[in-house]
Amino acid sequence: MSRHNFLQAGGFNLRMTVQKQSEVTDGFGGFTKSWETKFEVWARLIPISAAMVSLVSGKNTQLTHYIYIRKNDALKSGMRFVKGERVFLIETIQDPDETQRYLVCTVCEIFCQNENGDGDT
Repeated sequence: MSRHNFLQAGGFNLRMTVQKQSEVTDGFGGFTKSWETKFEVWARLIPISAAMVSLVSGKNTQLTHYIYIRKNDALKSGMRFVKGERVFLIETIQDPDETQRYLVCTVCEIFCQNENGDGDT
């Protein structure tokens, strides 16, 4: 039995924006990276795990989730989902039951904390 056996269209209750990173010329021979909105999807968000990571800039909480959507050939690893202030970077994409109906994305959401304990996403 698959761990993704609960796929039902009614479970997709979050409207999320999908963005792709693009490079825009800065006019001086370089470029800046920005995120461009590509499309919106109905999705289901399932938390998987949480971990605390210490970096030079401070402590980060890294959350991993599954995001389920209907099959969409335009979706690629490296893109991201956005829901309000929350950002989910797409790490992997797979067809959980190989029926060409749905995709499950493993995504990472990172929360940063500065030395005052204030959280940023």
